[in-house]
Amino acid sequence: MIFVCKIDATATPRALKSTMEYVARLCSLARKDLAPESEQEDPLNVLASWLND
Repeated sequence: MIFVCKIDATATPRALKSTMEYVARLCSLARKDLAPESEQEDPLNVLASWLND
């Protein structure tokens, strides 16, 4: 995923800094939201289910 923000060429360094911080926060939040939650099964349970079959 790529985040893009448009900044005017006459933007002040302060505006550039705050915009970059805002985009970084959005990126951090999106990474947490989009990361798959992997539920790993206990290896002992998997082995027991194989042996029961």
